[in-house]
Amino acid sequence: TSRQARLFLEAYWMLVKNRMGRSKRSYKGKWLDMFYQWDTLQEAREIERPTQTAVQWPRAGQMTTNGVLSEIRKSTSWKGEQLSDKGRRAEEILEQLVSNPLLVDFVHLRPKYKRGRNIVELCDLLIEDEPNAVLLELKVQDREIAKPERNEQRWANNQILKASRQITGAINALPKYEIICSNRARGPTLFGKGSLVPLHGVIVVDVSDEPWTINSALPKHSKHGTPLHYFSHDDFVWLCENLIALPDFFDYLAERSKIPSEAIPLLNDEKNAYAYYLTHRRKFGAVWKTSDFNEQLHLLLTEHGDKYREKLKEDEVTGVFKEILETIHRRHPNPKELIPPYLSRDVAEVTQPVLIARHLNRLSSLERRYISKKLIEKIRKTDHNPLGFSYFAYKPEESRAKSTAYVFMASKHERKERIEDLLTISTCVLDCTECKLIVGVVTESAEIGKLVGRSFDYLMMDETLRSTDPRDVEDSKQLFEQIEYVRIYDFPTEGDIRD
Repeated sequence: TSRQARLFLEAYWMLVKNRMGRSKRSYKGKWLDMFYQWDTLQEAREIERPTQTAVQWPRAGQMTTNGVLSEIRKSTSWKGEQLSDKGRRAEEILEQLVSNPLLVDFVHLRPKYKRGRNIVELCDLLIEDEPNAVLLELKVQDREIAKPERNEQRWANNQILKASRQITGAINALPKYEIICSNRARGPTLFGKGSLVPLHGVIVVDVSDEPWTINSALPKHSKHGTPLHYFSHDDFVWLCENLIALPDFFDYLAERSKIPSEAIPLLNDEKNAYAYYLTHRRKFGAVWKTSDFNEQLHLLLTEHGDKYREKLKEDEVTGVFKEILETIHRRHPNPKELIPPYLSRDVAEVTQPVLIARHLNRLSSLERRYISKKLIEKIRKTDHNPLGFSYFAYKPEESRAKSTAYVFMASKHERKERIEDLLTISTCVLDCTECKLIVGVVTESAEIGKLVGRSFDYLMMDETLRSTDPRDVEDSKQLFEQIEYVRIYDFPTEGDIRD
């Protein structure tokens, strides 16, 4: 009967919790990093309805050069500024736009390094998932003072050549010096000498919308073989927004670097290249000439329009994951109040939200889609669960986060109890897997969230906490008897479009 099932679940859960306590593990700060956060919004919000849409197509000028820089150009302050000041403002705008999809923690504006007695600017933007890094240089034109008869393409080619030399110099300098950053979320940030590896160089140029071929003499790689990519400002911002996640951004550049020199996409035509990428299983391997990209966007929106619209609808749910990432830096004023009593001596008050954010940010857009849908399902069902909480664990098989397992939980319990439940389940996952790191996230159930608002609490533990008691391992395995292998496609109805 349902009552017997409920009693069995409650008894089994108490057994697991007792055995976790029996093992008397030490949860000292070097092993366990628990970070508590409270949503500062007073009104209740339903997580089932994400307030932010992950992707829209086409962007129709929203958050692009036409929509942002053109408006700023109309302002009196812009017209009165020197070109160098306008360039700095454009860099700040680009940093804010790119930080929205890629996460501000890992987008650094104007990083610097010390060479002798001088402080030298490395590049305009540094985008990193340590140790991997992308270096970016931006070139902006002053259209107010430009002569009407000026050849914009000639100007752009000259600026791109200048930027390619600057970015090549930055690529050479990156492994040789300590890199000093001032990040909007992290504050002062220092990368040790050799801690970052330049994967790609990106040159972004502020030009009009007409697609055209860049100078074929421009370098495609640095002297050490680092690929160089050329984008218009519009295309680059649009691309970051539609790729949604930092791993997808790195993957796109890696695949794009395989395109032969004679097939490089036209400047201001990256939408067609991205459409080709989507409809060819995220590959550019079959591209041999630039014309292969012709009409690809039109083909995607017409012949495959229904499937693509369904993909966009599926991607909207990643707004849930985006909320998890964006609230990591909202601290509870007194986290010690939330720590379960038996942990109060062991859990350090100083935590590492950036490290938790880094591991969460390593999940791809498709993984975020799956996790968000699964978490919404748990949030809705938890109010009727006899244990008072629902959870699932996710372990990537093929991603940058392969050695990490993730635990997501929804709970209708008081905060202290749900944090303790998250710790117990996360410890069980650690015991029954070979993962080196566990990252856990817990939030309120649907009904509780409507009453008090939504918060997220985070947990991180490493393999030093793994139990050596075989009874703990056996109990942990019983909690995860069912293993589901998931394959996620861009286009949900029939996987990839192309055979």
